[in-house]
Amino acid sequence: MNLSNVPAATSRTCSRSSVVRSASVCTCSTVRNWVASSSSAREAARLLAALPDEDRALWATAFYAGARLGELQAMRVRHVQSDGNDVHVLHVQHGWDRKTGVIEPKSRAGVRAIPIPSVLRTDLVEHIERTGRSGDAFLFGRTGAAPFTDSHMRKRARTAWAKTCTCGHALTEHREGKCDSCACAGFAALAGIGFHECRHSYSSYLDAAGISETRADRYMGHSNGSMRARYTHQLPAQLAEDAVTLDAYLIAAGSGKVVSLPTGARTGSQVAQTG
Repeated sequence: MNLSNVPAATSRTCSRSSVVRSASVCTCSTVRNWVASSSSAREAARLLAALPDEDRALWATAFYAGARLGELQAMRVRHVQSDGNDVHVLHVQHGWDRKTGVIEPKSRAGVRAIPIPSVLRTDLVEHIERTGRSGDAFLFGRTGAAPFTDSHMRKRARTAWAKTCTCGHALTEHREGKCDSCACAGFAALAGIGFHECRHSYSSYLDAAGISETRADRYMGHSNGSMRARYTHQLPAQLAEDAVTLDAYLIAAGSGKVVSLPTGARTGSQVAQTG
């Protein structure tokens, strides 16, 4: 089967490799605000589980592929591809403007291939099968011929999250201040998030998983002239390797486990914060 940026001031003020590790002691307000606007892998899993089935793949792609809003709106089914060797890739080629329609990326770095971890692959495959779309049809469009609208999808998500407790159970399962299914203290709705915050979260996951800074910038679509001069293509083995690495982090962190990360990536040896 063919299957918005961290502000420039962030990279100038603090190295990307220090963002996750040093945000608590960094005096850079840009970095502190960026970290505060992202969700942990465990929080992302809760938010996704609360969504209607037909909306989950869109938000999962925002969380686990870091695509910009306009890129999600312009995405076609043919942009989800497999090379036949279980290496699944999401191709980002265009953006979307609500007035002019399809637009070209602002830089060459915007055209990119993003490895699809298995936690996202399952949602995408089910979504494509459910919609019955193929080829040039909009992947997440309100129809195959029209893209989704940001305000409508955010409203649907906020409604679902407002009816779901942080314990993961629905509002209807809470009576007299107690949950019928667990021992939580009482109903507390999930805090909502926007597409841009999902993108921030993805960058945090790449860092926490130990993906190299060069590859992470490439997947995020960050414009970096010196990087483009050194790396002009992506090898399938790199995409597969990073998909497995990101998967291992997301699955473990999403379940609340402490994750020991490899040495030699952009953050070195560290322990992931999974709360």
